[in-house]
Amino acid sequence: MANGTNLLGNPSSSQSAIIVPNPKNSNLYYIFTVGANEYNNSGDLIRVTDGLNCYTVDMRLNGGLGDVVSGSKVDLSIGQNPQWTEKVTSVKGAECNTFWVISLVNNTFVSYKIDATTGLINSPIISPVNYNSNDRRGYLKVSPDGKKLASATQGNQGNLLLYSFDDTNGKVANDGQMLISNIPQDGQPYGVEFSPRSSRLYCATNTNISNNNFINKLWQFDIENPNIASSKFLVKSKSGYRGALQLAPNGKIYATVPPNYSNGTRFLDAINLPDELGINCSYQENAMDLGSGRAMQGLPPFIASIILPGEITDGITTQNFNKTIAKRCLGENYTLTPINISGTSVYNWTFNGIPIGDASSSSLTLNNLSFSDAGIYILEVVNIDLCGFRIVYKGEVKLEVYTPPTITKPTNILQCDDNNDGLFAFDLHRLKDAEILGTQSPTVFEVVYFKNQPDADTGTNPILNLYTNLSVYSTDTLIARIQNIQNPICYETESFTVQVFESPNPPATISNLALCDSNLTGTDKDGIEKFNLKSKETEILNGQSAAKFTITYFRDAALTSQITNLASFQNTSANLQPIYVKIVNNSNPACVVTKSFNLEVFTLPVINSTFTFKQCDEDGLADGFTDFNLNEANAYLTLGDNTLTVTYHLGLSDANSGGNSITASPFSNATQTTVFARIKNTNGCFRVATVNLLVSSTSFDENYLKIANACD
Repeated sequence: MANGTNLLGNPSSSQSAIIVPNPKNSNLYYIFTVGANEYNNSGDLIRVTDGLNCYTVDMRLNGGLGDVVSGSKVDLSIGQNPQWTEKVTSVKGAECNTFWVISLVNNTFVSYKIDATTGLINSPIISPVNYNSNDRRGYLKVSPDGKKLASATQGNQGNLLLYSFDDTNGKVANDGQMLISNIPQDGQPYGVEFSPRSSRLYCATNTNISNNNFINKLWQFDIENPNIASSKFLVKSKSGYRGALQLAPNGKIYATVPPNYSNGTRFLDAINLPDELGINCSYQENAMDLGSGRAMQGLPPFIASIILPGEITDGITTQNFNKTIAKRCLGENYTLTPINISGTSVYNWTFNGIPIGDASSSSLTLNNLSFSDAGIYILEVVNIDLCGFRIVYKGEVKLEVYTPPTITKPTNILQCDDNNDGLFAFDLHRLKDAEILGTQSPTVFEVVYFKNQPDADTGTNPILNLYTNLSVYSTDTLIARIQNIQNPICYETESFTVQVFESPNPPATISNLALCDSNLTGTDKDGIEKFNLKSKETEILNGQSAAKFTITYFRDAALTSQITNLASFQNTSANLQPIYVKIVNNSNPACVVTKSFNLEVFTLPVINSTFTFKQCDEDGLADGFTDFNLNEANAYLTLGDNTLTVTYHLGLSDANSGGNSITASPFSNATQTTVFARIKNTNGCFRVATVNLLVSSTSFDENYLKIANACD
């Protein structure tokens, strides 16, 4: 523009200038400038700032290219030009078709109103505050909703102050909240900016660590927090000099972080989601490449309240999807809708740069999503607000479409307890992942487990480690969720149960079932007997309940030849035969243990079955009765086998039962002339021998005389 040079801003001024449109006349604009003091290389002041000034631009001049109206400069510095700061900002007023321009000198905020009738009203609104700005550098910003004003003051005595602003009368309240004052810790405040919804405040500070070695820090404050100062959050700390922050029409806040005073940066960083708290604000370094351009300490200012980003939701969540990636699933129906826009609007949607949708409809519905629907959706809403003011909202959503998984109901886990404490630690991933995935790739899909359906549907409180059943031998219902790894909202769920069962616990060694050979089955020398196998159950169960387990018996280790006549099983291998048992939990046949024991037939002792024990009557009475030492018959009866034990009994039944044994010595035949010897081997097997007691006389009756005749 012919008259657009030598305006009274300054390249060194923090904010230098801002352009404000005439609310009613689209041909007129106002340029507000703030200067800066100028110093020589020695640091001496050589020219003071020109303060706050205003110029009018008429786009009808210069053949429609526009020009600064000659003689339109207005000095708005209220006679305090040399003290004026480098701060200027603007916001749309609460009244229709009005703007406010706000600047600062010393401890006084000065506001000017622009309306549709007069344009610039050269009558300042003066708002003195307690704090005096002792350093002219640093940014001043007003929130998009026109309710808050943030002032950053550079320097070792600098600070960040937050004030209330009245967008009806242009007054700044003297209620400044000190948000940053610890300069050594937090750095010197410089750039400031509010988020699109005016819910968060950001401040960029810098600290000179050493000569030409700077640290740039970005702080976030929660304006909605009752104690705003306490909400201070360090978003980023990086090497770099001081720099500005600026909200852009796309809803992002851009940051310039030059390496030092003299050199600029090729890249701008970005706060992608500035209304989100803490780390969720999504700070991105090197978000915008300026190519051959370089950004120094400042960024061009905009009036945030007239370039608001559009908020787009999908009706599924309350999330604002503007400048985000919407990840959806193949085959679903999906709708994008702008929100929080009042007044008359025209909606222009484009998909990958191609216009789509109906300009009269705010929503864009995509039915039966396919992979071809993935791409960039841009919405531009041209809005005429209730004051008749034209505002453009812009929003952008990147849509990604992912394959959803399929799931079939998993089989239940029936787990045999390994130590019979009723509890088991299940490795669900090892046990079920492969079954649930089926032929689906584990690099595309993953399986997550939950204790209940609500958690599974929201993806919260997953089972991260081994799962132990809730109580002893309990049956627990769990939920398996298979989901797309890159987009977990593409998921399916199914339930299954885990149940712990008692395992058979027989003794390590089952004792032999033994019988002595007898002639009840065959002969008493053939090693064959009939056994009652059920007599082993108590030992086999080893304290476990017979109602819970079934025991089956087999002739072979392969468990193919089952024994059915358990109470009278005749061994088929003489003397020693193994028997195989299978113990099964009745509720879970998988809980099974096999063991074996032997049937053993013991041989009977080899004896002399009858013996006549002769003894002389030497007790002095020739009555045919005398005392015997029955043990003297043992060697004969046992055939000299010292391993056999012998007891004597008066009756055969006692000898067979082993009861009522008699004293072997002395024993008089006057008691009984026949006794029975029970001869038993070390296995407890016995035979019975009959012992006849015979007494011979050793003297004659005195009247007894016998004559013997013989031929010579």
